[in-house]
Amino acid sequence: MPSVQSTSVKTASALHSIILGWTRGPIDNYGNGPMEHAAAMEVWVEFRDAHIPGLCFSDRPRHLSIPRERLIDGRILPGVAHIGIGDREMDESRWGEIDEYVRHLPFHGERDIVPAKWTYRDIIPAGHVHSIHDEPNPRYYGLDGCMIRQAFSVGAKKIARNYCDGFEARLCILFDDAPMNERQAAIEARLNHHLDHGGNPSAFLDYVETISRKWDEEPPLILTGSTSMLSTLGVKPLPDAFLLIRYMREWLDKLSKMPTTANPKEQGNAPPPAHRTLAERLDSVPGARKMFDTMLRIDGITNHAGQYVGKQSVGKGVILANWDAVVELLGVEGYGKADLALSVGLCKYIPGLKIDKRPSRLRHDQPYRVGLKMARSYVKEKLKAKE
Repeated sequence: MPSVQSTSVKTASALHSIILGWTRGPIDNYGNGPMEHAAAMEVWVEFRDAHIPGLCFSDRPRHLSIPRERLIDGRILPGVAHIGIGDREMDESRWGEIDEYVRHLPFHGERDIVPAKWTYRDIIPAGHVHSIHDEPNPRYYGLDGCMIRQAFSVGAKKIARNYCDGFEARLCILFDDAPMNERQAAIEARLNHHLDHGGNPSAFLDYVETISRKWDEEPPLILTGSTSMLSTLGVKPLPDAFLLIRYMREWLDKLSKMPTTANPKEQGNAPPPAHRTLAERLDSVPGARKMFDTMLRIDGITNHAGQYVGKQSVGKGVILANWDAVVELLGVEGYGKADLALSVGLCKYIPGLKIDKRPSRLRHDQPYRVGLKMARSYVKEKLKAKE
């Protein structure tokens, strides 16, 4: 029977690994590029929609696959190394550390094949919106930024449980690190972020309720010691855990009491609502709507009546590329990570269009990447012509 000390060390090590971000290893398929990326995205989305209770994950890669050469029996054979970069991706000022880390990994004489001018910045998805409240990205990527397929369907419930454990551990860290008088606001900000951007509000509310009930029975643990000296790590119950549980329940209670619709009699002289529809967002910036409509027609997406005439199976990444270009370069109000709202907005604006409820997926595809370069170039050319 293990001693209390050895059990504590094992628990601390496991908790530390969870906080750093856990991922399912890639399947035995090291192909890369747009086709592999599309297949990997399909596997991930199917797993996430079925098993993840509304958590919002970062799009910044944390796990990388690096091609390498190995000398075996006098022959040079191709291989691959799978690495994690800790939590460096969350802080843009540390991206240079990632570049150095990837280039100088000590792999016992094996040669890593890293492009001479490769930088971590190269593989950040275009148009991504980052938040300090995002969960770490658990997916593997090649050095070209394309996802690599992982066997998420094997042991799916256990994998999902690991990701939930990570969310809960980081929620405890947030509570423990925050100044006493700012704890509740910090916790509510974290919960609101995942509720708004995790893609499954109903599942997330149920999940938060289950966490509070679980912690009623057994308080959560946090690390003690220094993560820079793993031998010093231990665990202890989260101090004032009852307050964290109370904040979570008060948050749930406030949501349950929020009115679903506004009472017109109570609105009085309230200021007009912010731009909400896609058309209103475009109209708020002079010339933006005309430029967006023109790009859609040039790309064969719509006719002169503004109706969708493209093929339903292809080309939709170009639509998103055109939208991202006017948001980025003209200052049009975007949607952030509100994927469903963007999907609804595009479909209402372009009659006949049917697009994924999570259009941000398209930002990983080749048509989007090519389309974004062309859209940016077009907008910049038109802006320069007006000078």
